[in-house]
Formats: sequence, structure tokens, C-alpha cells
Amino acid sequence: MCFQKKKVSLQTTYNISSDIAVKAEKLSKIYRYRGLISSIFSGKYSHEVHALNDFSFNVKKGEVLGLIGSNGSGKSTLMKVLSGVTQPSSGTAEIDGKLLAAIEVSGGFNPDLTGYNNLVLTAKIWGYTKEYIHKIIPEIIDFSELKDFIHLPVKKYSSGMISRLASSLIIHSDADIFLLDEVLNGSDLSFRRKMHKRIIEENQKGKTIIIASHTINDILALCTRTIIIHQGKKVFDGNPFQALHLYRETGGNSKQESINEFKGHYTNTFIEINDFIVNTEEEWIKFKMSLSLKVPIKEKISLVLILNNNIDSPIAHAIFEIPDKFETTQITCTIPRRIMGSGHHFVTIAAFSEPDHWMFIPRICGFSSQNDTEKIVFIPGMLLSDAQWEMNG
Repeated sequence: MCFQKKKVSLQTTYNISSDIAVKAEKLSKIYRYRGLISSIFSGKYSHEVHALNDFSFNVKKGEVLGLIGSNGSGKSTLMKVLSGVTQPSSGTAEIDGKLLAAIEVSGGFNPDLTGYNNLVLTAKIWGYTKEYIHKIIPEIIDFSELKDFIHLPVKKYSSGMISRLASSLIIHSDADIFLLDEVLNGSDLSFRRKMHKRIIEENQKGKTIIIASHTINDILALCTRTIIIHQGKKVFDGNPFQALHLYRETGGNSKQESINEFKGHYTNTFIEINDFIVNTEEEWIKFKMSLSLKVPIKEKISLVLILNNNIDSPIAHAIFEIPDKFETTQITCTIPRRIMGSGHHFVTIAAFSEPDHWMFIPRICGFSSQNDTEKIVFIPGMLLSDAQWEMNG
């Protein structure tokens, strides 16, 4: 049975498990077309493109799922099928909740209308009441930081300004499920971080988010789980850090043997970790590391410290953008002890400098922690915004 077509942002509830927000089973999408000669002499299709091929997955309510893959891999097609914009050739998709699909967001605005009028028009199309529109529009304008430009025609906006306006509108929706397809393309660093914070806040309210992105920081900062799509097929589904490592090493053409060999994979490291020490104090846990650069790097380096529990599931991570060039340096990351549960934990180190350098060293160190706090407050895989970083040397 094909997926029922529905309007974006309207309530769509299906009889699926109470903890599942999105369920897809054996989704396929085939685009058929005729060649120049066959289109003249025959009514038959001579070519087929499999945009999705027997694609199945579930997304739990309150989960943040990342989709990565090369251009043309099928990410946008999957989003369009889930939203009802495109009908699948076969398979079913079920949605439990109010859905908002942000696909090709910048193309949805009328270039001749002002930013303000585009916001009002889009909100009306989405079915919002007049009262709600009057309440939410000022908040959207304030969030976008485009107050001085809001009454100019959108055709006078830069691509980054359009991205700001569209992203601000999307994230202020009252949807239960967000499909975000490259919504932060063209956004500057400060607004990207602002959007990251808002997306995390929405997720903490129980919202379900599926985000497709080519940007490493989007996946690392937001996602608790990541799927790699290659030629319309799901080739990996799991830890975001492992997914990004496989994607960077294989270009998305991940083979099962590559996945099986992941834990022993240490090639292409561009930073040497000379020493790594964990000190547990009464209120803090300190991770001290000594690093040496193995090859010259022109771009800034981002260092990621990932905390896993004893079954290798990610608990949390912290990201540090190394501000200065170095040959050898000492870096310390301090985190509150309250976020760690009692038991054994492992530390994984990742580092990247876009576009060419990426490394991932799993289980570099293990440590134990005791915590008497009754309630440990964290989201699995969350970004530790209160982590403190120091760099010496």
C-alpha cells in the first residue's frame, strides 16, 4: 500500500506503536523516463533511476536522526516521500503527529514580496490562525535578526538572509515532527549555533527531528543516531560519530566489511595523541591530553570528546574549536560530574579539519565514576554546552 499523500504541517496520525513517530517499510521510488529516440517512436520508458531502494527504518518520538550521503543518494527523495510531496513506487510510511517538512526552503518564498509578507503568507498556507500569526511573527523576526530588512522584497536578500528567514520560520512551528533538509545551508556560524541551540530546545520538549546535512558539525551537535544513504539504500544506521567516520573514509559507499572493521580503524590520523589522563574530582571530571600535529593544517581544527557507557552507547560529547595553530599542545576538557551515571565509561576522540582531514579513535581510555545523584539529567548523545576547555602550549 502506498503512503497516503498529506499536506505538510497538517495533523496525520496512524495506528503505529505509541513510542514511534516515523515508520517506513520497504520504501522504493523509481523515476522512469524515455530517451530522445524512444520518446519519438515508443510510449515505453527506456530508463529507470532508483532514488530509494527497499528503504526501512523507524524513528522514536523525541529522537534526532541525521541523514548523510553524497548528492543524489536519496536523502531529499526520502524527505519528500515522508512528507507526502512525492508518492513512493512501493512500500509504506507512517507518521504519528503533526509534520512539518522543510524541503528546498529558500524556493518557497515569493521574491517580489517582502520578508514580512512572505512570513504571513507561509503561515497562512500552513493553516495557522490569524491570532497565532500575529503572536508568532514578531518572535520569528527577532530570532532571525532581520528586523532592519524585513520590509524589503526577498529578491534583495542574500542567500544567507533567506536561509535565516526560512530557518527561523520553520523552527517556530508547532509541529511534533520536523523534516529538515539542508535548512542551514548558507547560514553564518553564529546563526548556525543559534539554530543548534533552538533545535536542541525543541527536542527537549519531545519533538522528533530528522535532519539531512553535509555539515559535520550539524550531525555531531544535534543527532543521537545517523543513517548513511548510498544509491537509495540504507548502508549504515547507528552512532553518529561512527557514521561520519565511515562516510568520510568511504565517500558514502560503505561496505559491510568496512563497518565490521571500524573499531580497529586508525588510519589517516593527522593528530598524534601522546598522552591522555582522566582525573575525577568531587564535582568535576577532567580529561587532559597532549597532542602533536603530524601534518600541516591550514584550516581550524575541531576536537570532539565523546563519552560512551560500558556498552559503547554515546552518553554525551563536547566540541572544541582549537583557536591557534600548534605543533604540540596540552588541552584539558572539564565537565560536571553530575551528568555521569555510576559505572564504567569509555572515551573516544574525534578530530576534523574540513574539508580533507578526519580522524576517529574509539575507546582511547576507560574510567569509572560514582554518582549519588538521584536523577541524572542528559539526553543520550547530547552536546555538553557547559564543558570547559583550556589550551596550553
